[in-house]
Amino acid sequence: MIAMPDLNNPPGGPHLIVTAKTANKVQFFDAATLAKTGEIDMPASTHEMILSPDGKKVFASVYGGGIFGKNTAPDRRIGVIDLASKSLERLIDVGANVAPHGVMMDDGGTLWATGELGNALLAIDPDSEEVERIDLGGSPHWLAVSHASGKVFASLKATDSVAVVDRDQRKAAGADPYPALGRRPRARAGR
Repeated sequence: MIAMPDLNNPPGGPHLIVTAKTANKVQFFDAATLAKTGEIDMPASTHEMILSPDGKKVFASVYGGGIFGKNTAPDRRIGVIDLASKSLERLIDVGANVAPHGVMMDDGGTLWATGELGNALLAIDPDSEEVERIDLGGSPHWLAVSHASGKVFASLKATDSVAVVDRDQRKAAGADPYPALGRRPRARAGR
């Protein structure tokens, strides 16, 4: 069996990139010394980030002004950060104030994002900025891409379940309830 590298968690690298959510900033640190090497002002609170497959860009969800259940100023953008210049290159408009939250990349180059207030999962072409919306209901929050199964999983905060989406057909394929643990787990890759 050949192990496929996890595009969402590549090993090593010279940078540590952090979102300072309440300060509306993304900060860069040297991974070896932890010295701060840069900072970007973001248009609103940035919640989650994912590295592009080529390691040259970071995609950052611009959630808006709040937390789950109390987002009074939801946003509609995904920031594209250029790592070489440590700058905000552009913003991808996802089409509605859905409060983008979780972000992941698949092995085909699609950027996936949850649209929490839009009750949707978004499949985004980062080059053309075309956005395909998959309605899920239940306030999708976290997500995981399983390259082995061809599925995308999104935790649904409002229904205590995990939505299962067929990655290639871009259709919901069901939902699995959370076990009764007293706490809402995050979606995990692999089934």
